[in-house]
Amino acid sequence: MIEEEHSFMTFDIENQTLKKWQKTIDLLSSILDIPAALIMRLNKNKIEVFVSSESESNPYTKGDNEVFLNSGLYCEHVIKTQKTLFVKNALKSNRWKNNPDTKLNMINYLGVPINSPDETPFGTICVLNNAEKVYTDDHINLLKEFKSIIEADLKSISLYKRLVASERVTSLRELLSGMAHEINTPVGVGVTAITHLKSLTRNLKQDYESGSMDKDDFEDYLLSTFEITDLVHSNLNKTAKILKRFKHLTGIKTNEKATTFNLKEHIINILSSMKEMISSSHLKIMVIADENININSYPEAISEIITNLVTNSIIHGYSNRMTGEINIECRKNRDGITIIYQDDGSGISKNNIERVFDPLFTTDRKKGSKGLGLCIIYNIVTLQLKGSIQCSSNRKKGVEFIIKFNSLLVAS
Repeated sequence: MIEEEHSFMTFDIENQTLKKWQKTIDLLSSILDIPAALIMRLNKNKIEVFVSSESESNPYTKGDNEVFLNSGLYCEHVIKTQKTLFVKNALKSNRWKNNPDTKLNMINYLGVPINSPDETPFGTICVLNNAEKVYTDDHINLLKEFKSIIEADLKSISLYKRLVASERVTSLRELLSGMAHEINTPVGVGVTAITHLKSLTRNLKQDYESGSMDKDDFEDYLLSTFEITDLVHSNLNKTAKILKRFKHLTGIKTNEKATTFNLKEHIINILSSMKEMISSSHLKIMVIADENININSYPEAISEIITNLVTNSIIHGYSNRMTGEINIECRKNRDGITIIYQDDGSGISKNNIERVFDPLFTTDRKKGSKGLGLCIIYNIVTLQLKGSIQCSSNRKKGVEFIIKFNSLLVAS
């Protein structure tokens, strides 16, 4: 039983599951012919309406909440006792006549508990009526069947999250291993150079103390010192660049604020900043978009996406060719923005297509590729823009990326 202050964990429920639950609750309300069917959820120290039937006479809306403990709600009793509760008429019961739901004239109640996969309380599924009503065994069994469906969904969500967490651990191990691999070379060169400088300094000191050092010895030492310090400086810079690259692996600027900008104009400006790289690769890039697609989004995020896509095409798609064509098409729709990026380069093999967004995955490490560009794009699209990205490829036609994200469309 729950008798003391407690902060309850909450599940992140995806839209697809929520839509399914909404249909379930609406169906329950229709079958039982009652105004309110609800899924209640514990959220920290409160209990809230999580899903509410879309009935005309339903007084409950999603987000309505009360402090859980000592709320006096029917659902508090169900969760604490972990038992089914039926109240025929709260106004005729000393126990229930003053509970908060009676203020909404919800005097009739039937509810069962819902538990998370770890057996901790999630909330309830319940039905409420503004008149006395008796429920048959079939009605009660139906409610319990819906409870089982919801708990099965929660279990699936939990298993999925554990799988994602496991994959993240694997990716992190690969990331750290790759980071060590990338850094080892410049650091190793630097350590070797400093060790050599230390040896030269020791020898020079011995010659100086013995009185055998002459001008040529000192000049040789200075020459070697300059060469070594240049080598160390160069490799420290390489290390710094690698660390900076890993630091910005997510590609997300957490302090970036959404602003209004014209999408086509912004992409053209991005490509202009890459003019030298594009020209040297002899690529023709077309931007296909309406002039009036003005959006409220993150311009730096879009810049990072386009820059990395074009760079990826140049490095991997056209490494053995002197010419090529890239099309960047932007579409606006009811759900937001779709960007379709296509090149006619060498494409990606079937064996590699599923790994293109993995951190540190590259087929050209010998050429200096770090395998971070597409991973950065994936993280920006999914984490910052809350969107999706798909990659498809044909060895004869090149590669295609389809990026979708929600964005507030602004009138021209």
